[in-house]
Amino acid sequence: MNYNRLSLIIILVIIILLPQTIANHSNLSETSKSNIPNNYLIEGVPYIAQTQGYFCGYSCRAMILNHLGFETTLEDILFYDGLGYTHFYQYHEKLPEEGRYSDLNHVINLFGIEQNWSYLDPSNWDIYFNNLKENISNDMPVITRVNPFSMPSLRNQFKVNDFLWEKMFPPSRHLIVIIGYNEENHSICYNDPNAGFYGEGSYGDHAWIDIEEYKKAVLTNSNGNILYSTIKVIKNPVTKQDRFEFTFKQNIVKLQGEYSEYHHFTHRPHGIIASKKMKNDLFEGENNRSETIEMYKKYGDTGFNFTFIELLHKLYSILTPKTPSVFDIYIIGYENHFESIANEKQIIAYYLEKSNIYQELCKNQSNLLREESELWEQMSNYYKIFLKKGIRISDLRAGFILQGMEKTINKIIQIEQRIIDEGCQYIFS
Repeated sequence: MNYNRLSLIIILVIIILLPQTIANHSNLSETSKSNIPNNYLIEGVPYIAQTQGYFCGYSCRAMILNHLGFETTLEDILFYDGLGYTHFYQYHEKLPEEGRYSDLNHVINLFGIEQNWSYLDPSNWDIYFNNLKENISNDMPVITRVNPFSMPSLRNQFKVNDFLWEKMFPPSRHLIVIIGYNEENHSICYNDPNAGFYGEGSYGDHAWIDIEEYKKAVLTNSNGNILYSTIKVIKNPVTKQDRFEFTFKQNIVKLQGEYSEYHHFTHRPHGIIASKKMKNDLFEGENNRSETIEMYKKYGDTGFNFTFIELLHKLYSILTPKTPSVFDIYIIGYENHFESIANEKQIIAYYLEKSNIYQELCKNQSNLLREESELWEQMSNYYKIFLKKGIRISDLRAGFILQGMEKTINKIIQIEQRIIDEGCQYIFS
């Protein structure tokens, strides 16, 4: 009886207090919203253009890291993530694959930062926009995924009408950094690393876009959902020299094909093992060679379009050598994996050459990576013949091309072994 009476009292207290509690939480939420100013611009976020078509995520991180007080470059981030030393091989496509965005946890640990990603359904735009303003007003830049072809930082550089632009460039995905907003004039401030890659960086450096136009860019990205991220420091970072040492040792292990963090990529061997697997799968045995020829011909089905656009691009470049053209986007869009790997190795070779840490080691590694880059460029040139000719290429000529590719991949494997041997000598000395 006493127990029942006590229970009744507790229930009555809950009934009385619950509405007040809800009201209090509601008031706190409204108060929190009211503390967000109508406009805010984060100071000290530098603009860093991407140097490859898929480097936007690296550039965004470099911008924010510099805002957080780290003196770091885009090339630092690329090196820390293993580019130049890491590549994969995909059996099903019979193509190599770049090592991009494959070890970002290592990068995060080096700087002692935490990067939180949030995914929202497009119907939750209001939630996203409120979170965006709250982060910005607290001096936290926000990385957001957009459709790059909806951004004025890209569109305004080319004299193409809206109808033709929409036909030429279907929705894609791209990362930018949001650094400010102004609700009084209904606009968003952002840094777009794409602008400096395709043309003039000033179009994407602290650029402003109408909120409705920005909303369209966010909601029409090719992935569909809303993706955004913030970065904050949570622990002490390691020194720049330690960052180099830790990363170099790790990169050698990656090139050896023995990096444990990649073991879940069972369908994608990495490093020198990827090069050897690719050699065997592409060239060893008549069946493999025939399958490679047929698959590469298939990739060249759009070869006529590629050749036509390439000719227009060259003509436009001659007539207006200092003016970016819409053909730049098309040519870059046709980049092949061989060419991308060559470019990555060239970038890291230059980075090591300019490094003031372990200069003799860096010089030797730089020279070897540059040699390897030239060989991957040869592989790219061979592959481009398939892209341009498509099914029109004869089996006889295709066979000769594969012979050249096989000789080239053998040289690549030899240089990769030299890079590994020299790296191990440094690591264990």
